[in-house]
Amino acid sequence: MVGENVYVIIYPNGEISHTAEGITFVYDDPLWIMIPPQTSLQDLKNLILMHTGMVGKKEIMKLTYRMPVAVANSFSYKKMQIKADQHVSMMFSYHRSIGSIYSLELCLNVQDIGGSSSSSNNVEGVGNRGAGDFVPDRDTSRAPSPSFNAFVPRVQNLVICEARPAPSTHVGVDRLPEVAIADMSDEDEIEDFSGDEADVVPET
Repeated sequence: MVGENVYVIIYPNGEISHTAEGITFVYDDPLWIMIPPQTSLQDLKNLILMHTGMVGKKEIMKLTYRMPVAVANSFSYKKMQIKADQHVSMMFSYHRSIGSIYSLELCLNVQDIGGSSSSSNNVEGVGNRGAGDFVPDRDTSRAPSPSFNAFVPRVQNLVICEARPAPSTHVGVDRLPEVAIADMSDEDEIEDFSGDEADVVPET
């Protein structure tokens, strides 16, 4: 897939909570990376591991997309499990169609390679260690699920704003891709990836 790079906000073993605006990802120090649009789930996982310094240390067992859905003049957010290549292609295409939301948000369930599912202690030190196991050598800011590019350093953010084309006059899209419907959920619950099993169980 050819296209401009996309800013992706990463929440490793974060919580998924239900708020007034729908699904929200929560993690003390989210990470941000910039990657080209992908069409392969494995390639996407590999890029995330590479850009966050987790290659050879962690593996991604579950990947959840915070999907914006147009409601009146705003957005509500649902969660979508990314389980196949078609989900990856759809996610990037859908994100590209929404001009007013710049960053794509992903919550990951990661575990040690050859080990058990990572807990918060396994991914500790993201804020304190700087360029540790997870965080690239960049400054980040703390915030739950921003719908804008909140994790780009101020100087770089100014450059991005100047280079970014004007957002679409349409707040959202009229309909959701059909492939996403079965994998979306907005149930009233808080999920914590830290204790998830390795196997991905489809949502009902």
